[in-house]
Amino acid sequence: VIKKWKNNTAHDLPFGKGRALLYAYYSELSEVRKAEVISVFDAEDIVDPSLFKYAIAGLEDGYDIIQGKIKYRNGSKSLLTALEASEPVIWSNLIYPHTSNPDVPFQVLGPAYFFKSNLPAEIGGWSPFTTSEDVDFGFKAWSSGKRLALLDIYTSELGVESIASWFKQRRRWARGHQKAMFSEYLSGDTKIQTVKNRWNFWTYSLNSQLMSITSIIGVPSGIYQLLQSITENAQSLGFIMITITIFNLLHWLYGSIYLINSTKKVYSFNSKREELLFYARVNPITTLFYSMLWFIPVVLAISDTIGRKHIEWEHTPREGELDFQLPGQEQSSQKLDPGT
Repeated sequence: VIKKWKNNTAHDLPFGKGRALLYAYYSELSEVRKAEVISVFDAEDIVDPSLFKYAIAGLEDGYDIIQGKIKYRNGSKSLLTALEASEPVIWSNLIYPHTSNPDVPFQVLGPAYFFKSNLPAEIGGWSPFTTSEDVDFGFKAWSSGKRLALLDIYTSELGVESIASWFKQRRRWARGHQKAMFSEYLSGDTKIQTVKNRWNFWTYSLNSQLMSITSIIGVPSGIYQLLQSITENAQSLGFIMITITIFNLLHWLYGSIYLINSTKKVYSFNSKREELLFYARVNPITTLFYSMLWFIPVVLAISDTIGRKHIEWEHTPREGELDFQLPGQEQSSQKLDPGT
């Protein structure tokens, strides 16, 4: 859909996924609105068929949006894709479930969500003027009193495979969440309610960006203090630095235990060797430095936000994202990478 409309820019909306969704929904050529239920997926997604059954059941039970969980299926390709594969596990199981609380602003995850066909028209659809249309769509639904249900069923996606694409994608994600902090849809009836809404969004979403910044400070400080202690030349770091270091240590321990337990439940492996290779790449040490790597896109996104830099949505290519099979095509079944 995006490629189809990319050249139609004379009197058009900004290029991006938000625009593509708007066209798919509102275009006179589209019959999407005639359906009872609409679902959104990305081109490379491989979907568990049971997701449809339970999503429809959730909508019939009175929920307004049904969201499936996300995992990556190319985690065995490299160190980068393995570390990427750990992210949606943490997000889908540790952070995102809290947004099912009616008092907490929620976002949809981009793909794998379902809603009744009248919902976009009722809440205003997707914004083409943001790099994170999923956050905006969720906020609109939440501010209109809509309810979200999260299903423990995974849709398989592809993580980006180059470091350049990783920085581009994470910068876009970070920027979208930062701008969402000031969204009009977080405004409450009183100033106190507005502060509460923004605080809840910060706690369950933006806080992960803060962790990358504190890690840049806390991890080197902790290593320095450890080396000084070993050489018996340790000096006090001061109350603030010690607090940051201890906070990072506790966060690291909790996150490491949760990560290992969660990935064992979500990912299956074709062999013991494959499993050992995955955990050699995804372990408490590598994920610690991976969280520090997030510091770069987060700071770049902060610079974009403060400078009000106009940046359009950019597609981050993934290998094999269009290698899907339409019904009736005489092609061999898609072979999944290990780690599915």
